[in-house]
Amino acid sequence: MLLFRIMFRETGLHGDTYMFNSGKDSQCKLCDMYTSETATHVFFQCPSHSELRDQYWQMLHDVAPNNLYLDMREMPLDSRMSFILSCMNDTFTQEWIPVYMIILDYITRVYKARNNIIQKDTLR
Repeated sequence: MLLFRIMFRETGLHGDTYMFNSGKDSQCKLCDMYTSETATHVFFQCPSHSELRDQYWQMLHDVAPNNLYLDMREMPLDSRMSFILSCMNDTFTQEWIPVYMIILDYITRVYKARNNIIQKDTLR
């Protein structure tokens, strides 16, 4: 369900919903990069998730076939986001199951961490 919401920009991320909610500020509230809070920013750029991102990239490095890992690292960030959300270009490969699981876990954990930070800030 989360991947579906991200694919169709119904994530609650300010940059993804900005075009539908003209009154909302699209700037990321979790960092001082002064950029739109898009899925690409949250998952691959936002400093608030850097530790988790580094941990999961190391996990991917450890389990992914070397060519897949290198190809993903070399992709522009928007292309990488599209590749991941398309389930690796709709390609199912048995040996990639650990990769799929790590990516799914990463997306889920970042999304939950982001929501927890936003909720804490809202309560202040």
